[in-house]
Amino acid sequence: MNRVITFNKMIKIEDHFYIENKVCGEGTYGVVYKGKLKSLNKKDPNAPTGEYAIKFFKKSKSNPAENFDYNSIYRELFLQSGLEHVGVLPILYYQILPDSIGNTAIVTPFMNNGSLHSILEEEGISIKNDRWNGTKRAISIFGISAAMTFIHQKGIIHRDLKTANVLLDSKMEPKICDFGLSKSFDSEIENKGCQTMRIGTLAYMAPELIVGNGNYGFEIDVFAYSMVLY
Repeated sequence: MNRVITFNKMIKIEDHFYIENKVCGEGTYGVVYKGKLKSLNKKDPNAPTGEYAIKFFKKSKSNPAENFDYNSIYRELFLQSGLEHVGVLPILYYQILPDSIGNTAIVTPFMNNGSLHSILEEEGISIKNDRWNGTKRAISIFGISAAMTFIHQKGIIHRDLKTANVLLDSKMEPKICDFGLSKSFDSEIENKGCQTMRIGTLAYMAPELIVGNGNYGFEIDVFAYSMVLY
């Protein structure tokens, strides 16, 4: 069962996890390492066992005066942690230490089958994966759709849905991640309005994001989903 983050899930990561030196993933906002529990499971008997992904946030590029892009961090932490769904990657623990570069991080389960992007990229160069078949494709198609429907029902636009942000668990089932660009709307206000333009990844961006006037809504995620399907 996915665990919803609470304030008592803030920890000092080095006290509870062994962290491998090898980088296993890197994006615009963070660097991901694999970690294993030291003793946290003794204090929290409900903590999942196995491997973890520990994402350390990068220093802010948009505002050099700040150590981190805290807007992105808080969006990812507080939006993603409130989404308890089988198709959304859960945030288990987090660490926020202001003014300490490299020490602001979130902890999630480690997805040992990588991303949908990597699977499709390998398939494109004829690298066969026996676990990736028609059934698993169908599960991903419907799983992503179900998770995005849930996300929209919670009043959130992901704004960066793409194959790289869909991770595959041990059963090759999809988990949507990376909510650093997401936008939350109050249920009592209009879900369309003048928003930041050119948000996301170009190949997945809806036309209204590229040439429009900033008026967009949940439909931009639907367009991105169509590109994921393609």
